[in-house]
Amino acid sequence: MPAEQSASLPNPRRFTGYLADTRESRRIHYRIRYKVYCERKGFEDNALLRKRGLERDAFDGHALPFIFRDEQDGQWRGTARLIIRGSERLPLEITGALPADFCEGYPPGTIGEVSRLAALGPVSPQGQNRWTLLTTTLGTVLACAGQFGMTDLLFMITPGLARVVRTLGIPMTPVGAPVHHKGRRQGYVSPVADALASVRAIGARDAFGLYSELGGQEPVGMLA
Repeated sequence: MPAEQSASLPNPRRFTGYLADTRESRRIHYRIRYKVYCERKGFEDNALLRKRGLERDAFDGHALPFIFRDEQDGQWRGTARLIIRGSERLPLEITGALPADFCEGYPPGTIGEVSRLAALGPVSPQGQNRWTLLTTTLGTVLACAGQFGMTDLLFMITPGLARVVRTLGIPMTPVGAPVHHKGRRQGYVSPVADALASVRAIGARDAFGLYSELGGQEPVGMLA
């Protein structure tokens, strides 16, 4: 994405991020993931997933799930999740994309991995809605990470997406070696404080709501 496009997003607050803290919102989150990763991309698929229409994996047990609402039509358009490094290893570690001891220097709960950045629904001819959703997604996850006292976030993404994120001013430092995981991927690390400052500088949302507060629903435990 050219820098001039990132500076002229039509409506930087079109989307709102919510922490999926109820059973209903979790199903919305998993359903969008199924539509994107199973139906559209064919990355994750098996008979059980097709029967349920929900995509989830073992990492969801120690992750914070998010969903994103389009304020123009009220539809749920995207997801993200923040996997917190505690006693369980992160996907980046398991795939071998990180140096073996990279996370060992972090106290538990201070580093995490952002994944399942899914976008669903129509975009504008110039793709502007997609970039607006991306900036909202990053701002939401970073705000939550900051509230949880996390210092650094990891991403396993394509070099192309990393370049897009850098055009927003968000630091993305490559770590480890590239891997082939559903295409060529590279690990990147971004400091939460610096990334949040960049998100605020472009006027993107840097906060999140709780889904449970939308309809007075009972929240569920966030981490297994």
